[in-house]
Amino acid sequence: MGFPYLRGHRRRVRHRREPDPFYTVFRHVVLLSAPLPVLLERVQTRLNNPYGRTDEQQNETRTYVRDVEPLLRAAATVELDAQMPVTALADAIEALI
Repeated sequence: MGFPYLRGHRRRVRHRREPDPFYTVFRHVVLLSAPLPVLLERVQTRLNNPYGRTDEQQNETRTYVRDVEPLLRAAATVELDAQMPVTALADAIEALI
């Protein structure tokens, strides 16, 4: 299947000693990622949620990107660029089904 939206994704095959129940329920675990400056800009300017506007909250976001995102990336079977248009992301995810 030739979906151009999937060109930038990374697909991983997991080999685990004991199957994780989460991975037996879902065919793919998708990580939507974006560079830190994009994430910070998004949380600072969104209108429907005040979180992300204070320096403390922005530092918390930086910490999550540094400490948590690598764990999420290691567990993901597919990573998509969250900077893609929403329709392209939806098409890419639909192509995985």
